[in-house]
Amino acid sequence: MKRKNTSDKAAPAAAAPTTESPPTARKVEAWPIAKLKAYAKNARRHSAKQVEQLRKSMVRFGQVWPILVRADGTIIAGHGRLDAAKAAGMIEVNVIVATDWTEEQCRAFGLLDNKLALNSEWDDEMLGVEMSALQAAGLDLDILGFTSKEREKLLPSGNAPEPAVLEPAFQILIECKSEAHQIELLERFQKDGTPCRALIV
Repeated sequence: MKRKNTSDKAAPAAAAPTTESPPTARKVEAWPIAKLKAYAKNARRHSAKQVEQLRKSMVRFGQVWPILVRADGTIIAGHGRLDAAKAAGMIEVNVIVATDWTEEQCRAFGLLDNKLALNSEWDDEMLGVEMSALQAAGLDLDILGFTSKEREKLLPSGNAPEPAVLEPAFQILIECKSEAHQIELLERFQKDGTPCRALIV
């Protein structure tokens, strides 16, 4: 009897590789704020305190991160940035339009964009080093978004802010109406090339 050659058996078909291409969202455009609208089912809340922190960031650095929107202007990611831009008095914002995204992709990315940032951890040692260096350079650490209690835990005791001391020669002390006024004056002087630093007394 002829023995059947088992090598003739067809090998099981390998799983087909996925061919799904990621959606495209690359071009940055400037849109009037009035054209944007919040997503009705946005699951992320932005407190007034956080919006103010974002506003200060935009005043100092500009709008670094564009807002991701659908073609009709509905926000996918960036609700807090839009609120901050309005608070800063901006009339235009930078956006990236998700032109070929499906409804599912838009809704999913809106959730993961917020969640993924929360899944990372700080290296407290390096964070303290960076904060100390910025403090030594005269930066107001409030702009970083950390509370005073968080900063106290991270900054070495030797890096605690020293009491404000003004040298007697060729200096003036300007009393500001608010922190926002202080930041505005500080940035104006720095643009003019006037050496200055922020003091809290």
